[in-house]
Amino acid sequence: MNNDWNQNDPKTGFIVTKNERLSNLASESIDWLYQPVIGVTATALIRLLWRYSEDQTNPYVQRQHYELFSFLQIDAKKFNECRGRLEGAGLLRTFVQKTDSKPVLIYQLIPPLSNRAFFDDDLLSLALLENVGEATYQKLAQRLLIKPFEMDDAEEITQNFLDSFQIDADQITDQPQSIVNLKHDYDLNKPNDDDDVKRPSPNYDHRDFSFQLVLDCLKSSYVNVEQVKRQYQLIINEHELYGIDELKMAQLIMRATNIRNNVFSPDKLKLLISRQYQTNNQSVKTVVEESNNEKNKTDFDANDRSLIKAADYYAPLEFINRLKESKNGFVTQSEENMVANLVDQRIMSTGAVNMLVYHIIVNQEKPQLSKNLFDFIANDWVQKYHVKAATDAMNAIKAYNRKQKENKKLGHYGRSNYRKSNGQHKDLRPTWMKEGLDNQVIKPVSEEERRAVIAKIEKIRNKK
Repeated sequence: MNNDWNQNDPKTGFIVTKNERLSNLASESIDWLYQPVIGVTATALIRLLWRYSEDQTNPYVQRQHYELFSFLQIDAKKFNECRGRLEGAGLLRTFVQKTDSKPVLIYQLIPPLSNRAFFDDDLLSLALLENVGEATYQKLAQRLLIKPFEMDDAEEITQNFLDSFQIDADQITDQPQSIVNLKHDYDLNKPNDDDDVKRPSPNYDHRDFSFQLVLDCLKSSYVNVEQVKRQYQLIINEHELYGIDELKMAQLIMRATNIRNNVFSPDKLKLLISRQYQTNNQSVKTVVEESNNEKNKTDFDANDRSLIKAADYYAPLEFINRLKESKNGFVTQSEENMVANLVDQRIMSTGAVNMLVYHIIVNQEKPQLSKNLFDFIANDWVQKYHVKAATDAMNAIKAYNRKQKENKKLGHYGRSNYRKSNGQHKDLRPTWMKEGLDNQVIKPVSEEERRAVIAKIEKIRNKK
């Protein structure tokens, strides 16, 4: 959405709305489940917005963003990052309302999912697992989830409402006006937008990964295929992140299914994949993203095209593992989390993510990924160069290299090393280096010394 106004202006107004109150259980869910995913600052932001919504005198009062910035001690950039995390986690919806003066942002608060619904959500549970690790993930599940009681041989004899209460039948069909008015005033007849679960409808032809082939492999097994179909998005996410092919995915699904009752466990599937692909590198093919700038490939040399092809071929975690192994290094847990989180956000293709990893580790010669640098470059690529695919990332890298060359020609890197007042070069050497070098007296080499050196070189050559 292109706006002709500045969302980062601290004076931009905003209004906080909600459709439900925040219960104690929901508040506990934010602390235990959402905070490890969205971060401490984003958690503080959502709690502050909920407090604003509880203003009994005027719940829809218009405020300005500088209140949020000053209260949380953050700037506009950090605020936008936190707001994006809240929106991505399903805790916040943002709208723009045009007014006569300036547009106003409307922040609609969404109550967090129940504990069971959170662990059942493919993306949220995966993000939690990647951020806290398997041990803490299991402890949180034991603390917050309740195992259902087995009632296989039980028969339900629960009475319904009309069995227990006497209600005038005429009033059921012809409701009293007070009830009709209240439903109208509070829009109770409309479905609650917060309850809408926006999930992409299954498309069994997902690029080069055939979900239908996975189902075909499972039809003759003990796995309940209908249960697997309901976990379509989880399986696609795991494929894109780890590059798991159809046959291997089917094998993992069978291992994640209880043989005795044929119940498929999505949580067990995630744990199996996490364990296997953190310790064992599989040479498998991942999704090859189509580039919007395919025509730009003609501007690349053979080395560039080879790198783009590799970036598109390998899954992100496979790519960084191979890259680190080639430099005799190893992949840390934080690096895996960074790569996994960026892939989950679907801001850019897996090939572009691999190019970002390559740019930091190889081009910038960093021994490992730093979160600040990783996020900074990813944001810079998306905002400045509109990076979506690996070819876009290559263009961004070339633009970066051109800028570095220009800076070298000018004699500076980011900031000028020249004094504007007198045009003389600024000496950036440390004191110990200047004292050591400047005090040396450089003597000219005599003809006799020069001949002696040449003779030594000829002597060494003859020995060879």
